[in-house]
Amino acid sequence: MWINEDIATNILLNLNCYHGDWPSKTFGAQKNRFFVGMRKANKPNFSKRVTLEKVIGLNVHDNFSVSINQKTGEVAYIAGCIVVVYDPKTNKQTQFLSNDTAIKTSITSVAFSENGKYIAAGEFGPHPAVIIWDVATGQVVSELKGHHKFGLSFMTLFVLLFSLIFSVLGVACIAWSPDGKYVVSIGHEQDPIVNLWDWKTSKLVACSKTAKKRV
Repeated sequence: MWINEDIATNILLNLNCYHGDWPSKTFGAQKNRFFVGMRKANKPNFSKRVTLEKVIGLNVHDNFSVSINQKTGEVAYIAGCIVVVYDPKTNKQTQFLSNDTAIKTSITSVAFSENGKYIAAGEFGPHPAVIIWDVATGQVVSELKGHHKFGLSFMTLFVLLFSLIFSVLGVACIAWSPDGKYVVSIGHEQDPIVNLWDWKTSKLVACSKTAKKRV
């Protein structure tokens, strides 16, 4: 709670700090010192970070919005810009995964690796990235940027504007190779790109266009 000057005045009067006619220079100096001291003492502590404890709700567009860990049975699902890991055995949300950047981007797809140790998620937007987390630590271990780089032609700019208005840009789905070495990301209808990534080195191995039909 912040202490304003009126409260400081009342406190000083109750403490018998006021003597003589009002206003007095002595009381004014005492009041100012008291007010400054109380303001410093009651200043909020912004050093403590807010911790997310629970997420209510989810965003499900299709079956790529949810993924199951075949090893543990844990479920990963999307809630805005966060990937929530839920353990149905304990009925608890065990992880809240998000990108490390200051500006968070909505997640559009999510997938557990075959061994269940990693989670990959695709972002929404004109330049979406694929983020990969270590499930055990919750840390980002790879960020695959450059899913699509638009040119400057009139048609691509028109498609970009249309796609942003109707929210159809981003990574539509993600899949892991059986050995866990590669990640495949596929764009939405207006972003018909298939990318093959070596996620450990963050390198784009192969890229190809697809037909403008839902995969």
